[in-house]
Amino acid sequence: MADHLLYPSDLNITGHGPFVVCVLGGESLRCQITGYGPLFRFLPRLREVSLSFRYQYYHHFVNGLSRLFFCDAVDLRRLKISCPTDEIIMPGGLVVLGEAPGIPWTQLTELCLSIYHSFESALQILRLCPCLEACTISLRDHTAVPIVEMLTLPYIKSLTIYEISFPEDTILNNLVAPSLVKLRLFLDDPGTFSRILSFLHRSEASLEVFWCINLFSYRDLYRTPGVEGFLEQVPTLLEIQTPILFPISVLQRVSRGELLPRLEIWRCGLLLDTVDAFIDAVEARLVPEISASQVLRKACGRIFIEAGTSDVRGALQRMEKVREEYGDDFKLLVLDDESLA
Repeated sequence: MADHLLYPSDLNITGHGPFVVCVLGGESLRCQITGYGPLFRFLPRLREVSLSFRYQYYHHFVNGLSRLFFCDAVDLRRLKISCPTDEIIMPGGLVVLGEAPGIPWTQLTELCLSIYHSFESALQILRLCPCLEACTISLRDHTAVPIVEMLTLPYIKSLTIYEISFPEDTILNNLVAPSLVKLRLFLDDPGTFSRILSFLHRSEASLEVFWCINLFSYRDLYRTPGVEGFLEQVPTLLEIQTPILFPISVLQRVSRGELLPRLEIWRCGLLLDTVDAFIDAVEARLVPEISASQVLRKACGRIFIEAGTSDVRGALQRMEKVREEYGDDFKLLVLDDESLA
């Protein structure tokens, strides 16, 4: 149970056990830090801190308060800094944040920066964090990605990126992550798989979880070239979630276990004429004595139905039989021009 501490109305501090504290602050954050208020009794023991404040208070933090706030946080390992969603654009924010005194970047193992910044400023922060094992970062950049030295993150296992950029520009072009097992991408334009494959090959990573989701609309499905070639290069995947359409040839190879042989969780996009092939693949991967591959635990196909196309009820009824036998984690979602059913 979280413990709520009493502070001024614009400062909300919540403790989750003895080692975690969440701070939602306004102007009073400055008072509590400069005045060494009750917040400071937590600092020597803290392992995780989550900070959220509006932009008008952000400058208080980076202009010296960070030195006071983190001065005794010798055990801090997990840090999250965010602003409200209506203020996600913070000009130069990470550049300033990277120069803010006192933040113990080198000891962090988990970092979440839920504020959009440029590639260059994000890379500056990541260079300060050699011990990261998990990172979530938000990027917005409509300029060319600078040519800089490759950054190796030797210990990072989980990387989540929210990115608004030109289709072929991505921070992945500048990263090497040999220990990576989870890659979650939320993009304004999924583009092609070439940049992702280049990153994985360069990293020599054995990826187990892969998401590639549209940042602004979960409703959109995409015809993206190179799906089959990409899946051939990631045989270690246990989970894939993407709105990208899987063609029949890919679905048939998944059914035979030639692609994604270890897959346990599967969510993808479908056109109406591929639905039966998807259900065939699901059924084949649910019977271990038939398939030498890993048995599926969850599967969801999102079907786009264009106006005037055939009825989808037959496919839904067929999938319902799978659900009745194997549980509610197997489903089809029908997406038309108006609604998601």
